[in-house]
Amino acid sequence: MKRIELLIKTVIVIFTMTTSYGISAQSWTDQHTVAPYDLTTDGTNVYKVKYGGSLLYVSNDEAGTWALNDSILFNQPFGTKLGVNIFITSTGRLITSRGTSSTNFKIIYSDDQGLNWVQTSYILTDYHHAIAEINGVIMIKGGNIGLYSTDNGTTWTAVPPAVKYDPVGGDGTEFHIQKSDSMYIVNSTTLAILSRYALPNAGGVLKSFGQHFFYISGGEIFYSTDKQNWNNITPPGSPVVPAVEDVIKENNDIYIATSLGVYKSSDGGLNWSNPGGTSITFADITLTNNYIVAGYHFSASGYTYRLNKTATGIEEHNEGKVELYPNPTKGQLTISTNKRTTAIEIYNILGERVFIKSQAEPQINIDLSHLIKGVYIAHIVQDQKQIVKKFILE
Repeated sequence: MKRIELLIKTVIVIFTMTTSYGISAQSWTDQHTVAPYDLTTDGTNVYKVKYGGSLLYVSNDEAGTWALNDSILFNQPFGTKLGVNIFITSTGRLITSRGTSSTNFKIIYSDDQGLNWVQTSYILTDYHHAIAEINGVIMIKGGNIGLYSTDNGTTWTAVPPAVKYDPVGGDGTEFHIQKSDSMYIVNSTTLAILSRYALPNAGGVLKSFGQHFFYISGGEIFYSTDKQNWNNITPPGSPVVPAVEDVIKENNDIYIATSLGVYKSSDGGLNWSNPGGTSITFADITLTNNYIVAGYHFSASGYTYRLNKTATGIEEHNEGKVELYPNPTKGQLTISTNKRTTAIEIYNILGERVFIKSQAEPQINIDLSHLIKGVYIAHIVQDQKQIVKKFILE
């Protein structure tokens, strides 16, 4: 019941608009140095592997400026291709892999922010590797090889076959491991399976932040805090639903990288804002001490942007008072403003437009009784600014 009550609360989000109603991206700083494949940060230093896994770029000022890490490219005897994931341990050590082909990668590590690297003899069979650390124990999986380390990644031992799957995070004394449509809870000391939970479907990517679990599949994102009940928290679209690619959590805030920009929620995914007001396609996201850093890596011409966390992209619009009632409604809806509107559009939760009117009077009565029951989003445009309100039809 609380979820329904929160859902029907009116939330006003006012974005700076262009004349074509496209959202401006002027709050985001373009960092087109290189297309990232993975973004990792310790809060100040940010690391990104170039698309294709051939180069490592490092920023020491929260993604403000970038430099090519030459040492990892020229000073290693074993291959010129990098693993696409850079992992930072609890001690600050960087761990990744390096090899000559996608099936022969040796684990390497650096203790000086990537200036110098040590190559181990431990081999992974895929440069896409999953890695997590709990209580000083690090687990890594690459291809058909699963290893664990208790000395900060210097030496490695094969994991038991039963847990040779993708480690995605952990909490307390437990690792969270994904195998297809299942999540396994594994003891970080014994590496024994403690329990298994079903995921919403197969083929997606699981991420965990403490006891907060996110599952991205088919452009949608599901959220759970008990490993058993999953809520679809994908932001509603109008007219297109944003496809979710990546997620990160900080305190009570959830940030997602989508096909229509970065979205942020502070209430468990019930309501979303678009920090910085951009509709740029992003596939990777991380958070430094002061910035949101997002990028796109599915082509060599990808990009990286950053946005100060204090920038919202929301502009105060005190002139335009908008009321929408009754909410919930049985079918008759009144939208009341203090001036004429440029346009009014209503979309269902799937992003399909169900009503449109241009140049509306300050008060308009709309009959929605022919529509199915559910949540709807009204967009009211005045003076190049858009007011977005949710309401429920019951």
